[in-house]
This record gives sequence, C-alpha cells and structure tokens, in this order.
Amino acid sequence: MSAWVRVLWAIAMTMVALLISAATAAETYLSMPTQVRYGYALELDQPLETSLRLAPELEALAEDWRLMISARLEGDAEDLLEPGRPAFENYSSLSRPWQLGTWGRLELRDAFIEVPFGRNLARVGKQQIVWGNLDGLKVLDVLNPQRFREFILEDFQDSRIGTWSAYFDLLVGDWRAELAFIPDVTAHEIPEPGAWFELTAPRFRYGAEPGGPILPRTTTGPAVRDGSVGARITRTLAGIDLGVIALSGLGFEPLGRLRLDQAGPSLEQFYADRTLFGLQAETAVAGLVLRLEASFQPERTFNTRTEVDLSTARLDQWRIAAAVDIDAPFGIFVNLQYLHDQVMSAPDDLIRPEIDRVVTAFARRGFQNETLLLELRWYGELEQDDGMARGMLEYQLGGNTRLRLSGDYFYGTREGLFGQFQARDRLTLAIEHTF
Repeated sequence: MSAWVRVLWAIAMTMVALLISAATAAETYLSMPTQVRYGYALELDQPLETSLRLAPELEALAEDWRLMISARLEGDAEDLLEPGRPAFENYSSLSRPWQLGTWGRLELRDAFIEVPFGRNLARVGKQQIVWGNLDGLKVLDVLNPQRFREFILEDFQDSRIGTWSAYFDLLVGDWRAELAFIPDVTAHEIPEPGAWFELTAPRFRYGAEPGGPILPRTTTGPAVRDGSVGARITRTLAGIDLGVIALSGLGFEPLGRLRLDQAGPSLEQFYADRTLFGLQAETAVAGLVLRLEASFQPERTFNTRTEVDLSTARLDQWRIAAAVDIDAPFGIFVNLQYLHDQVMSAPDDLIRPEIDRVVTAFARRGFQNETLLLELRWYGELEQDDGMARGMLEYQLGGNTRLRLSGDYFYGTREGLFGQFQARDRLTLAIEHTF
C-alpha cells in the first residue's frame, strides 16, 4: 500500500471515529432497503434466481458535516446468475467484497464524510463520483468502475462500484471546479466463465469465437501507481451548462496477452493506464432538454490478434453522444440517445470493431397519480443490427413498498454487443421494501 493510500485511509477512519463519537450532536437516519427477487430463464424453462438483497444505510447530519455509511448483502439460492465463488481479482484489497460461500457476497458500498466550508465542499472516503448525465450510456461517467453481473441491466447507482477517494467541489466566482483523487485501483467486475451474462462476443474474448475453447486465465491486478486523478470545470453561459473534464489513471477494462510455460499456453489479463479529455453541454429549448457528451482518449491501449499472436496497439478513440428528453403528449416521457464510438486508424487485426453506433429509446408513463409506472426501453447496435428490449411495470404499494415485473429480450448474432445474449431472455419479479 502506497504512502498516500495510507494517509487517505487514516484521514477517513479518523474522521469517521470523531463523527461517530459526536453522533449525539447529529440527526441520525437508519434505513434498510430490502429486495426479494425471483427470475425465470425462458431459454432453460427454469428459475434463474431466487435472491435476497439487504442494503442498510446510516446517515448522520450535523450543522457542519455529513456522514454516510451503506453496505449491501446479496444472496441467491439458485446460483446461476453468478455461479460458484467469484475471484474478485479486479478489486483492490481495500474495496474487495466478502465472499459468502457460493451463496452470495457482503460489501461496503459507501463510507464517506462530507464537510462544507464556505461555498465549497470536501468528501473523503468510499464513494461514487458521477460526472456523466446520459441514461444507460457511459461516455463521461467513467470515474468509478462498474460490475457487469447483469450486463447493463442494473441501474448505474447499483452497478457502479464505489472507490476510496477524495473529492473537492470548489466555487470560484461563476466557475465550479471539481477535483477527484482516487488511489483505489479497483477495475470493472467482469462476469466469469459460466455466468448467465458471461461476455461471449469475440471482442470480449480476445478474439476467440463464441462457444469456442478458451485458454486458462490468470489476472495481474492493477498496480497502486495506476490510481486516477480527475478534474471537471463547469459554468453556465447563455443558458447552456458547459463542462470540461480531464482524467488520467487506471483503465478499467482488462487486456490480454499470451503466456507460454511448461504447462502450455495461458492468457494473462492485465490493465493499462488511460488519459481522457471530455466535453459536455446541456440546455433546455422549447420544452426539450438537450445533452451532448464527448470524450477523447489519446493512445488508448487496445488488443489486436493474428492467427499466432495476441498483442496490443495504442490508438486514439472518440466517443460522442447526443440525447434529448421529451415531454410527449398523454403524459409520456421519452428519452432518445445516439452514441458514436470510433477507434481512429484502426488496424485490420483490431479485436473490437472500429466503429460502434448505439441508439437507445426510453418511454415512461405514470398512471393513478404515479403509483403505477410503465416503462419501455430499447437499445440497438446499428453496425451489428442487434439489440435488446425491456418492458417494466412497477406498482407502489404504500409509501415504502414497490412491486416490479420486468422482461428482457435480446436479438442479433452471437458476435454482437447485445446478440451475444440471444439465449438469455428472462422474466423478473421483485418486491422492494424499505424498513
């Protein structure tokens, strides 16, 4: 553990101890969001999950500080979504969940202290730092890694992995500056072989065909030096909220390289650094809310593959997304988004496609004073002509209980971003109650 990680850890734990000891001077709120969920796999014609999730939260508020601590306990009696005992090799030692056999996991989600000073704010501890504003797409929401246990079907609030970090929100005149220091080297949590949402398209298997054999894998965890630092500067000009972002540090997506030893060939997964520059804009025009996000990653490391070798290349990448929110007639809310993702000067042996073009459409309608909610979502990948559709019906039972029924449908080829899950259609019934 590096010296600055020790310093950050010591500061966080000292402040937690001081604030807990002063809890009598604060307003304390304790809640227990609870979810029971049953999932049915249509392809297998059998139960997919019978799960329980407990997410206790403690929030203490005083005049000059705020403390938040939350955890999450998840267990699944079916053990099909995430079978066996995940290795959690992507997590740093400070953030790694506790494995509860093959049944589930226990993890600390948040543990931070927030202290305002003047017009400014500091927050230290395990937290999520969100700088992107898109719905279901990530262009600038890249400061925290994500778990893909359910591909992209979990809400980002649930799938985003909190990391130990320090965050500062500073106001200077009309300018707002946000700084993030993230020594935590946790990366994306990728489903392991055999998981229900295992990533099987060639782009996620280092070029191997879906259903084909895979080499034994080892993982070299991110190094402490690969922590991240980021800054965002925002201001409103002529009715447009503008933001500029710069980020340097750990890349969350694993790369691969071949290893040969006496036991034969194997695949070693490793991580590379990244640099990102971003631009965002948001404004309201004639009842519409328009958003634009763009990122540029110079010389990002990508995998390339030939018949005899798995290598890497450093290439520039652009990602540009536009979105619009529409209050349509009959009380229907509509969100439309388009994402263009391109690797510049891509060689023929690049594993991922040179261009991804993703379109999303969300529609939501409330009934009975918003106690009944109907939502339809569609994702389409234009280059591969594949996609995913979700329908959801949610009913509010009183103030603290919700009943949700959803169905997920995938289509396309096994090489596609969504078509790789064409045999993973499911129905899910969930009951959520907050104690």
